[in-house]
Amino acid sequence: MIKMKNTTIKTRLSDNLKLDNLVNYYRKASTRLNAAKNLSEREHQLAVECSLFILQKYPEYEKKEQWKQVCIRDIQYFIRCITYCLVADSTEPIDNYLLNGLKELYQSLGLSLSCCISALEFLKENNELVKSEAEEVTFYIDYLLNSLS
Repeated sequence: MIKMKNTTIKTRLSDNLKLDNLVNYYRKASTRLNAAKNLSEREHQLAVECSLFILQKYPEYEKKEQWKQVCIRDIQYFIRCITYCLVADSTEPIDNYLLNGLKELYQSLGLSLSCCISALEFLKENNELVKSEAEEVTFYIDYLLNSLS
């Protein structure tokens, strides 16, 4: 009987942990979805602000109008990928669609990954999200930064 009681206690503890994990998941889901919504609504504005920062930091790219548009497009793509991660609660969109060949692409275009890194750092510090949403976004930005380093 003692074994049954220990097994029952372990089962209940395990069930409680699963329930706690599920509750935390759903609590964070609301925050993640709000962050994704807010990023999506401000995607273009954030990309323009970020690109202006990048073009000031790297003036060699500012001379060509096409680089400005490419910069905005790429930052919007990063933001969109981060919003997909927030909705999926997974890094798979980053792993499967963003990082796959990114370094090689930038090298072939003669661009430095420093621009990407600076853009992500700017986005991390200037996204104007509430703290809990910013923390969720920061997780994926940090994941990107670590992958690009």
